[in-house]
Amino acid sequence: MCGISGFNFKDENLLGKMMDEQWHRGPDQSGTFFDNSVSLGHNRLSIIDLSEKAKQPMVSDDGNYKIIFNGEIYNFKELRKKLEKKYKFFSDSDTEVVLRGYEEYGDKIFGMLDGMWALAIYDKQRNELVLSRDYAGIKPLYYYWNDGKFVFASELAAIKKLNIPLTVNKEIFTAVLSFGFVPAPYSLYKEVSKVLPGEILKLDLDKKILNKSGIELSPLEGINNDKEIIEKAEEILAESAERHLIADVEVGLFLSGGNDSSLLAAILKENGRKIPAFCLEIEGRKDAEYARKVAERLDLKLYTHKVTVKDFREVYDKIFSGLKEPLADTAIFSSYLISRFAREKVKVVLSGEGGDELFGGYFTHRHLADLKNPKWPESNFVDKIFSRFPDFKGKKTLLDFIYKLQSDALGLYLNNLSTAYLYDTAAQRKFFHKLKNIRPFYYDLNSYLPDRLLYKLDYSAMAFSLEGRVPFLDKEMIRFSLNENVRKFSEKNKNKFILKSLLKKYLPEEIVNRPKEGFSVPLAEYFEKMPEFQNDYQKALRWAESNVGLPISKIKNAAGKTKFNLVALYKSLA
Repeated sequence: MCGISGFNFKDENLLGKMMDEQWHRGPDQSGTFFDNSVSLGHNRLSIIDLSEKAKQPMVSDDGNYKIIFNGEIYNFKELRKKLEKKYKFFSDSDTEVVLRGYEEYGDKIFGMLDGMWALAIYDKQRNELVLSRDYAGIKPLYYYWNDGKFVFASELAAIKKLNIPLTVNKEIFTAVLSFGFVPAPYSLYKEVSKVLPGEILKLDLDKKILNKSGIELSPLEGINNDKEIIEKAEEILAESAERHLIADVEVGLFLSGGNDSSLLAAILKENGRKIPAFCLEIEGRKDAEYARKVAERLDLKLYTHKVTVKDFREVYDKIFSGLKEPLADTAIFSSYLISRFAREKVKVVLSGEGGDELFGGYFTHRHLADLKNPKWPESNFVDKIFSRFPDFKGKKTLLDFIYKLQSDALGLYLNNLSTAYLYDTAAQRKFFHKLKNIRPFYYDLNSYLPDRLLYKLDYSAMAFSLEGRVPFLDKEMIRFSLNENVRKFSEKNKNKFILKSLLKKYLPEEIVNRPKEGFSVPLAEYFEKMPEFQNDYQKALRWAESNVGLPISKIKNAAGKTKFNLVALYKSLA
């Protein structure tokens, strides 16, 4: 895992500042490239091929192609065998496979990759700069594009080193207060965008024209009945878990005792692979209790770390100051603390993100699956009705009922996801305009997962130079979940039936059907006891009244999580 940065002009000082800002992403090595067309910088966290041969920017034999790469490619050995028929390799890295692959196939190589990545390739002959982000959005990638100036980086904080004023995008306040994150392609600033999952950007450095295209994943074929669905799921997950262990450093596992991480541990054990596991012991939560039961059953070495309000107070300002973009998810604290704990022993960790999104683990999925004739909303008549009765206390219940009646898939999704009800849903819908598919899991897979959960994992892990990997988001796992028969099966059986069916082969019922807790932190038990949070909340209330145009009374009467959403938004701008 690494940090990349660059732009379409030469400025060694600016590139140095951007790389310094992202040093934590890759403290093992750093490298730069400059010419009159581009500046490229790379901070390396060495995971595969630890030698100097794998240093970046990496250059092709003829000097035409330069690459800076953040991520891991799990099928690089298979791709290398094909490319070795024509190319001689000088390293054992996956980066060189991507470089050679681009030489051979052009941007078609991105559709052939299985892994996670955010990368830039400079084609000197065409005088073209190419950016690509993986199909699931596991690795972040931001870019500034204004007045012919193009700047990109792994983190928004690095782009802020550009000595140009950035305009706060007040329109995203709606999304943050309602959902707790900024949906791509938007960012905190009007001039900065996020590369979408699977998106490819090509910048003509002469004409200064930016073209966009994307990677389309096709559904996996040949799955025809219920038995084949369960068998194929186990086969693909076992292969994915094994591939995600590829590294020249030690790999660990975040083990919460929940279905997803427990299934990863069980399948790896079945394959004869035991890796160290890490768990947080949070007062008032039962995660550690179940994690111990799983570890005992599978004979895993489990490292637990007990956390208290004191731990949260210790990292409170560090987390918010490092984010640079609002993320209102209390699980960021748990994720940050367990990453710090795990980094003491390993350099790579597996995590269970994606299991819920692909296989219907949320209440929202079950709710949407009940719709008889789901459709894309054609009007905002519900919003107009409630605009006349803004203080109606039964709004949430009645909205829920009306959305069910009109079979408005997106409206129902937003109604379940939103924590605020400070804005009408017409404003909220704006940020989901790209989601034209109405299948229950689609919204989470294309927005909630990359913009919130994966952003949280990347930020937390990279803060400690730890690589986070997500086996459930393997390319074949996503293609499997897109299969029409698999989707119908999941929606019919609900409640992550596929994954739970697999888990029952390895672990007892009490673990498989344990109550879902998630990784979030109870607001009342922790943040209500923190003077730092209470002080920020009062400041945020005063700020919101003058900057967001919302009465303090309306915010105070909103859902409890809205308080945290507001503080996260305020802290990103303070």
